Amino acid sequence: MREYLKRLRDEHHLTQLQIANTVGMTQQYLQLIEAGKRQQDMPYSMMERFSRVFNVPVQEIIDAEVAYAASRRASAS
Repeated sequence: MREYLKRLRDEHHLTQLQIANTVGMTQQYLQLIEAGKRQQDMPYSMMERFSRVFNVPVQEIIDAEVAYAASRRASAS
């Protein structure tokens, strides 16, 4: 699960629907991304959109995504 996305969303007091509308996806798709069921390897363009929505440097999203991918690999082994 991409806890960092949920944490950022909660910190900014935004709903999944608000974020989804801003980045151009459905709320259901964002829910799947947060749950780790879609976008296993998130493209840079999507990380940029999330960084704009949350007003954080894209590097923060990249770092969180790298940590997420590492934990996913560790749990698969």
